[in-house]
Amino acid sequence: NSPISIQKKGAIFLKEGNDLVLKSSIGFGDEQKLLCGTIPPGRCLCGAALESGKTVYSGAVDDRHHIRPAGMPPHGHYCLPIRSGGTVIGAITLYLDPGHLRDQDEEAFLASVCAIIARIIEGKQLERSLFQMHKMDALNRFAAGIAHDFNNILSAISGYCSVAARQLPPENPCCSDLGDITAAVEKGTALTRQLKLFSRQSAEAMETADLNPLLKASCGTLSRLLGPQIALVFAPAESPLPV
Repeated sequence: NSPISIQKKGAIFLKEGNDLVLKSSIGFGDEQKLLCGTIPPGRCLCGAALESGKTVYSGAVDDRHHIRPAGMPPHGHYCLPIRSGGTVIGAITLYLDPGHLRDQDEEAFLASVCAIIARIIEGKQLERSLFQMHKMDALNRFAAGIAHDFNNILSAISGYCSVAARQLPPENPCCSDLGDITAAVEKGTALTRQLKLFSRQSAEAMETADLNPLLKASCGTLSRLLGPQIALVFAPAESPLPV
């Protein structure tokens, strides 16, 4: 068989949502990159390949060419779907010399090229997934380390408070301050418990809780996270919300 008379022009699209999005091209001018930036199913030959999941061939510019940049010269097309696990994840379009006849061997070769592209995309997706897993593992270790160190600090504060409380008479005004410190330590201990749960360093304890006070206690932290440009309004339920 004679070699494929492919022009030095073509593009690779990947599916995002329901549409094809242009990811790489050669021989495309700025106008064509803009016009072909996003292609919905069924639009032009690439959209037809996406919609049908089959190779679309054209020996010349015809009615299926919905996108026509100014000064577009005569040409043909092979538009092939890129598949992963039986699902179309993109498309490749190649420009042919006008009048080039359709050939099954050519299509089989180009389908193998699409399969290679699909394997590369799958490898990149797996690489990103592994990277995210490593990041989460590192974050878990970091949270566990903070929880451990913070818990040690809280234990020291709690111990000194206990010693001071035993040495002061009950009527001493400092006893109230020590009570406030102890309450703050208890809140900090609850926070370290949440960090340990996040980092999977401790088993989750199941218990019935009322959502109202839990949400109210979270408002202070949320307000700091949201910043001054956003107002946080808390509207608790009139009755307890046990979960």
